[in-house]
Amino acid sequence: MLDLPADEVHVWLAEASSAHRVEFLLNGAELARAARLRMPASRDAYVAAHGLVRVAVGRYLGADPASLSFDEAEGGKPRLAGAGDGGAPSIRFNLSHAVGLAAVAVALGREVGVDVEKLRAVHGAEAVARRIMTPAEFDRHASLPAGERDVDLLRVWARKEALVKASGAGVRAPLAELASEPEAGSRWSVVDLDVPGYAGAVAAEGPPWRAVVHLA
Repeated sequence: MLDLPADEVHVWLAEASSAHRVEFLLNGAELARAARLRMPASRDAYVAAHGLVRVAVGRYLGADPASLSFDEAEGGKPRLAGAGDGGAPSIRFNLSHAVGLAAVAVALGREVGVDVEKLRAVHGAEAVARRIMTPAEFDRHASLPAGERDVDLLRVWARKEALVKASGAGVRAPLAELASEPEAGSRWSVVDLDVPGYAGAVAAEGPPWRAVVHLA
């Protein structure tokens, strides 16, 4: 069983190529969802993330990953079955995947969210930036050299996705009204993940915490 200090958020990263090793852990609904993904790269990333979350959470609980059962909180956020009625441990987790990479964040007694985005040219980048950024964020973004804007956009995007996933707001959250850098003393805080080739971020609630990255 792995130790999970209360003041740490652990982020597990795995290459999507690990999908074949963990596919047997997925449930029927997840396998059906994976089968509907037309692009093999997207399918592998999805499978890797949903297998990784079982492996990672199982290590903290000292449980067989195949024995874990999940359901969803309001808003669609995944959780251990029974968490809503107090019948599950206070482990909280979230997962994300991008082409080539799976990520899982795990915390004890605090809500958590994670997001990873493959670095790439963003189609219609200016329109996307206007849609997801606050006015102040967009002004700062627009002042950057043109060659830096796609990376900046994806980093802001990852931060905001991590924050809304941590809160459980999901697709209902208007990103343009959410600051990618929460004010000091707010319920949520967010840090960037240093992952070559990706923009990534992890967000969590509560008192000060630090992110610890593990490679699966």
